[in-house]
Amino acid sequence: MKAIAQGSEFELPWAFDANSPIREALNASAIRRGDLDSVQKDIVSVADDCLLFLRNLASIEIARDGKIIKRVVRKPVDDHRVRLSFFPGGYNEDWYVIRASAAKEASPLRTKYPVIEKLARQTEIQIAFSLGENENHSGRLFAYLPTDQLSPVPIRQRTKGHTANSRDVSQGARD
Repeated sequence: MKAIAQGSEFELPWAFDANSPIREALNASAIRRGDLDSVQKDIVSVADDCLLFLRNLASIEIARDGKIIKRVVRKPVDDHRVRLSFFPGGYNEDWYVIRASAAKEASPLRTKYPVIEKLARQTEIQIAFSLGENENHSGRLFAYLPTDQLSPVPIRQRTKGHTANSRDVSQGARD
């Protein structure tokens, strides 16, 4: 009997079925068994970064064939500081997160461009600064999840712009 764990578990049998309705709706090709290593690498990469801004998630655990490959735990330290813990490896990263709202500044734009209101775009921004001495951090722009858009400074930035399926930031989010 399989133990029931708290949280969410994703099993995607349709991912291998080229004729599944979900695949057709997503307009996406089926995954081949040979693609699993690449998919696993991409998921692990996103797990390393995405918990920083996802306040409603406490951890992400990635398993393949019943074996845990990666686990990232998010623990708020105070109102502005977050600690990410990574397993295997057993190391931590501490971040200082600044949150702000641009609602007041966005108001004239919403009036001038009514379509913005229809899109219900949020105006909250967050910027996270690494508190550690790890010089390997490059800046990265997030739009809910990490994108491939690099930042010229070693910070993590979260905006709520449009992204394509590839996680590239669309032109509208850069303006």
